[in-house]
Amino acid sequence: MISESEITKIIDIKLAGTSIFLVNVKVLTGNRIFVFIDGDEGVSIEDCIMLSKHIESSLNREVEDYSLDVSSSGLTNPLVLLRQYKKFLGKELEISTIDGAKVKGSLINYSEDKIKIKLIQDNKKLTKNKIEEEDKVIPFNIIKEVKPVITFK
Repeated sequence: MISESEITKIIDIKLAGTSIFLVNVKVLTGNRIFVFIDGDEGVSIEDCIMLSKHIESSLNREVEDYSLDVSSSGLTNPLVLLRQYKKFLGKELEISTIDGAKVKGSLINYSEDKIKIKLIQDNKKLTKNKIEEEDKVIPFNIIKEVKPVITFK
């Protein structure tokens, strides 16, 4: 069976020095390979095709058959790597914590151990139509999942 570490090595060689980076590799039963990539400026279809061709040229179907799917990590998937946060500075995120709480806010900054968001709360009960903004620091050790909020403005 083809290993995730083998695929990761192949990908790391191709993506070294580019703005594209590996988010996740999964190898399932029957050598079904799923590769998820992201980029500092996003990922194009051409990026996925280029990486798919590179992986295919590095593996030998005569030795071991496989299926391969290379795609972007997508806007609906949670952020997995610290590097992914860069392109979401100033954009709205939804954060779920391990205790079940959910908050939304614009990403102000991030570091290896925490994120800082501008939390926007609608407090109509306090004063008519007043919107209160508050900066909130959330340590990664209490975060279960962070997803981009998709808006159509």
